[in-house]
Amino acid sequence: MEENKSIHINKGGRPKKSNIRNNRLTLMLSEDEFEIIKKASEVSNTKIGIIARKMLLKSSIVSIEALTEDEKKALRDFNLMGNNLNQIAKGFNESGKIDESEIVEIKKVVKKIIEFFENTYYAHSNAKKF
Repeated sequence: MEENKSIHINKGGRPKKSNIRNNRLTLMLSEDEFEIIKKASEVSNTKIGIIARKMLLKSSIVSIEALTEDEKKALRDFNLMGNNLNQIAKGFNESGKIDESEIVEIKKVVKKIIEFFENTYYAHSNAKKF
């Protein structure tokens, strides 16, 4: 007696996806952030979702715990300098004017930022000073 064997014949068509994406992630972007992704999408002639996924998955994140104590101190100092500049900018935006003492303070903060980069970043890299 012969067995009835069913034979599957491949009829072609689209192959089954091995990596099905069924999880959704929603994020908010500033206009500038969105423009960066949109421009990359246009230049590469690739869908914006594909570009965003590649940017997200290919980026690297450095944990603050991975930094040395000197790097942590430098990061805190840099944040303080940025806060000072933000306070000066906020005052200017609210009043619409800036006085001589604020200009002197801005110059000091900018000088500290330049020194910060010269002493930390440029000292530990092959980057050229600008």
